[in-house]
Amino acid sequence: MNDLDLTHAPLSLTDHRIKVLLVDDQELVAKTVKKMLENEKDVEFYHCLDSRRAIHMVNKIHPTVILQDLIMPYFDGLTLVRLYRMNAFARNIPLIVLSAKEEAKIKAEAFSMGANDYMVKLPDKLEIIARIRYHSQSYINRLQRDEAFRKAQIETKRREREAAAKEAEKMRAEMLAREMNNQKAFIDAFIQSIVTAIDEKSPYTGGHVKRVVEITMMLANAINDCTEGPLKQINFSSEELEEIRFSAWLHDVGKITTPEYIINKATRLETIFDRIHLIETRFKLIEKSIELEYWKSRINGENQENQSQQLKSIISDLRDDMDFIKLCNKPDRFITEQDVGRIRQIAEKTYELDEKTHNFLYDDEVHNLSIQRGTLNLSERKNIQNHADLTLKLLEPLPFPEALSRVPEFAGGHHETLNGSGYPQGLTEEYIPIQTRLITIADIFEALTARDRPYKKPMTISKAIEILEDMKEKNMLDSNIIDLFVENQLSTEYGLNFLLSEQL
Repeated sequence: MNDLDLTHAPLSLTDHRIKVLLVDDQELVAKTVKKMLENEKDVEFYHCLDSRRAIHMVNKIHPTVILQDLIMPYFDGLTLVRLYRMNAFARNIPLIVLSAKEEAKIKAEAFSMGANDYMVKLPDKLEIIARIRYHSQSYINRLQRDEAFRKAQIETKRREREAAAKEAEKMRAEMLAREMNNQKAFIDAFIQSIVTAIDEKSPYTGGHVKRVVEITMMLANAINDCTEGPLKQINFSSEELEEIRFSAWLHDVGKITTPEYIINKATRLETIFDRIHLIETRFKLIEKSIELEYWKSRINGENQENQSQQLKSIISDLRDDMDFIKLCNKPDRFITEQDVGRIRQIAEKTYELDEKTHNFLYDDEVHNLSIQRGTLNLSERKNIQNHADLTLKLLEPLPFPEALSRVPEFAGGHHETLNGSGYPQGLTEEYIPIQTRLITIADIFEALTARDRPYKKPMTISKAIEILEDMKEKNMLDSNIIDLFVENQLSTEYGLNFLLSEQL
């Protein structure tokens, strides 16, 4: 099969066929490998000629092993090795690098980048079949283990009840409990220190984290209490609830490096301070210089009546422009194309200072005043969004105990959406666990209703629910959890403790 023949479905949890993807720009190599495998009835062969389509094909067919040529146009083999290992869907797929000759340095570099094997092409038929089967079976075994683990979670409570009847298991459980308590105490202290650091950086973010934890745990406990509907089969153990709680506490840890002025940016012109005050001072200076010119003309005996009327008109226009800029600087102002046009017209006006001509507004001021919605420009928004990726980078290296091993995954994915439009990895619903979905909904609802943000007014519960429902319809948020949130009136329960009376 070439890179246009993708009629087979991707590898699923129950479909463990061997799928070989050869990435090589030589048709002869592909034909030879395909010939070698033609009698292997349980092996499917795919060929990608163009290195630029390799990642696409991996995501499409989900191979059990990749044969990667070293020298190719566009992207060389080592670059593709690195790209595979950066890709969420390909990072664990076995990878065999093919080279025209044995080179120790290249081989070492390939292994350091994440390759699993290295072969000089074209190898003996028996050897290539053996290696393909070995690596594919190892990968399939891993998938089966993951599948078994997911199924085992459903039986957790039954196994716990059976284990409690056995004295030996009871002793083991007590030992584990003591160990977990020690680890939990450490992690609790660590989390509190992180949240304290974030709180010191921004009191708005600190309050946000605490409230997201509250909403997340309300949702998790409500799921445990479900007796009907699609969520009734889910029951979080006490350990899983702790894992969810820790994940919610740490979901914004990446913001520890986000500049305060971005987190707290209350107006479009704000950086370390609100630059509207600089513009006000500038406009006052312009007004004074205009008045000075007027008095000079009077001294020179020019037409005083015309000059006086002209002065009033210019000063009125200037103050009008300043009022308009103040209006555009407000976070709740939606900036239209007409507004942008007027901002640019104001910016193009000039004044003289120190024998130099200056524009009324600088380019950066125009850029920020022209932000259509909210206060963040594109660069600042990317900086904010980077916190999700940084959360993963900060948490993944930490040696969490087994019971908390998925905290980085749950915390780092809280900006992912079911339809794949989220960030940082653009995951789709089959890769987003329910624990992450809880934190996502809690994070959005808290942000919409928060009453301590300097850049927006607090939203009513009904308006926030309306937005959540809209995101549900767009397949961004889990519909079952949203329905539970609304039907159980969890928003009202939360609002009574954390929101203003007028928001209820």
